[in-house]
Amino acid sequence: MSEQGTPTPTTLLDRWSAIPRAGQWLVLAGVGLAAYFLVIEPVIDMTVRANGRADAMAARIRMVNGMNAQADGDRQAIALGARLHGDVTLPGQRSEAATGLNRAVDRVLREAGVTGARTQTTEQNLRDGPATRFYGGRGSLVKLVSTVSFDASPEAFSRVLGALENDPDVSAVTRVIVRRADDGARQVSATLTVEAWALGSNASEGGRP
Repeated sequence: MSEQGTPTPTTLLDRWSAIPRAGQWLVLAGVGLAAYFLVIEPVIDMTVRANGRADAMAARIRMVNGMNAQADGDRQAIALGARLHGDVTLPGQRSEAATGLNRAVDRVLREAGVTGARTQTTEQNLRDGPATRFYGGRGSLVKLVSTVSFDASPEAFSRVLGALENDPDVSAVTRVIVRRADDGARQVSATLTVEAWALGSNASEGGRP
């Protein structure tokens, strides 16, 4: 015989059997609801939250992968542009750009052994486009145009042209005219148009370096 107050399995079964079937269903329903709210629903909530975090993480991974792919494409385009046209430099103040351009021309001619060169420098507003719009519109950028004429050997001319195209103080060599020297010697007469870009008087403050 069991101790008083402690129901035996037989007693529990007898009590369960004594409950009407409708009552048994109500008890089972109550147990099921309790199990749902205490166990199943928290598990479902945890699963939903975990799935949401997984979806958000997957979206971030896709975004990062897309940004990396775009960055790789941009780096390749920049590297190709640097190989073809040299490193990108921003335009500086007008006086600095003029000094740098004249210094570059003098140095290149001297290192190539060219003497007696004639140089004329003019200033023009850069044509309206994306660059001028970035710096504030018309008059925000100017180009310093130096026309260099000299007589030299073909080899010296090639050295001058290559050095000017690769000099960081030269934005572009826009025109090249070469002809055989008039005296019939093994020389050429060359005229090069060399440019440097600089900030104009209308450059916006945000565009100044």
